[in-house]
Amino acid sequence: MTYCACLSHLRSADGLELVPKVAERLLQELIEAEATTKIGAEWGEHTDTRTTWRDGHREKTVTAQAGDLELALPKLRAGRP
Repeated sequence: MTYCACLSHLRSADGLELVPKVAERLLQELIEAEATTKIGAEWGEHTDTRTTWRDGHREKTVTAQAGDLELALPKLRAGRP
């Protein structure tokens, strides 16, 4: 969802449908940042500090006050690259 679409959605009706989407996006960004820190490299980046590799994602539904959030948890390979 683009920034302009978010603003227009907030201006229309009550905008409550947007809360789960924002919470979902925020949590997903935090999960990806944590995985990047653990791995020691960005997605597709090759560094000497890399400790492992990404191996896809698995779906996870988290129930929060904002509603059910659909998240993609990164799977990490075991061992060094």
